[in-house]
Amino acid sequence: MLLLAALVAALCAVAGAGTHERLANGGYTAKDTEADRTATTLARAGAAPPDLVLLARSATGVDAAAARRAGRALTRELAAADGVASTRCGGRLGACGRGALP
Repeated sequence: MLLLAALVAALCAVAGAGTHERLANGGYTAKDTEADRTATTLARAGAAPPDLVLLARSATGVDAAAARRAGRALTRELAAADGVASTRCGGRLGACGRGALP
């Protein structure tokens, strides 16, 4: 039985020998999704890969003054939280928070 287990382990090692180059370290983001577009936008802005991306929406639209104020307030609140290294906001909010996106 031990010999059979060793033979199976050897066969598995041979079968998986060329897979290292085809495996990804970390997560996988499906192409053409909101997450993929967000990652692309952040990379273009020179931002490091985020630990968390928070998407906030407004029923009145992002151009409404109340939505812009709420977005800036949320960014300031998050920036002030303990353990937060940086915050960024984008869209049409204008520069806000530490390290805002262009």
